[in-house]
Amino acid sequence: MNLEAQLALQKQTVQSAIVEVESALEELENSSEAYKLVGNILIKSDAQKLKKELQEKKEILTKRLESIQAQIKNE
Repeated sequence: MNLEAQLALQKQTVQSAIVEVESALEELENSSEAYKLVGNILIKSDAQKLKKELQEKKEILTKRLESIQAQIKNE
């Protein structure tokens, strides 16, 4: 697999992860209870704490996506 194909695959993977995080954030807006998957176990967690974790994850993923897009542009 060449570099261009690898970058395209990484871009798609990161975009999917961002959509997943955004969906989870939307669900947290409408819920007072929240659960977090740890390994194979669902653990009840503070909704505000989970929201903060998801927002941080989205920021990281967005920066990763920008990096991948810059690499693709420079190819």
